[in-house]
Amino acid sequence: MPYDSQRTHRQEQPMDKLEFFAENGYVVVRDAVSAREIAAVNDGIDADRAAHPAHWEPGPRPGHIAFGCDAPELMHRTDALDGLVYHPSVVPLARAILGRGAHLSGLSSMCREPCTASPPKDHNDGDPLCLTRVWHREDSGNISGAAQNAFFTPALQVIFYLDDVDARTHCFSIIPESAETKRQLPK
Repeated sequence: MPYDSQRTHRQEQPMDKLEFFAENGYVVVRDAVSAREIAAVNDGIDADRAAHPAHWEPGPRPGHIAFGCDAPELMHRTDALDGLVYHPSVVPLARAILGRGAHLSGLSSMCREPCTASPPKDHNDGDPLCLTRVWHREDSGNISGAAQNAFFTPALQVIFYLDDVDARTHCFSIIPESAETKRQLPK
């Protein structure tokens, strides 16, 4: 799951992770995949990029270069990502949050170069509940199915970092919000 530059929490036991998720809407699972697994995935991605360069063209976002490939096409061309689909480091936690019927609905791989763009301006005069900022909100809980579990979460996004990251090089930012906060946001 994503790099966490601001918080250092003890997350040893599954219950600790569930409590942390309920309070913050995310959880970090450190050392989720082994160095050998990471090397195998990266080798498979590199081989696919060499064999199918047209599928890995950089995207048009200003300020930084991102290239990637979405499944299912990628998974048809390589088995290198198969081990991540139901990885034992995250599946028990995902099922504890979403329920036993949880299933994978998508998979993609993305590589990003350092971002040189300035952060976007606040278009909403600082309104903390405004949902139209220039941010991407991944299944915020304010959609159909959110009320089906105690965490007000209809879906999860699991992010595996396949390279070392720190506060200067990570490419995802998480805005913590509790299950109670999500329940109170406008639909």
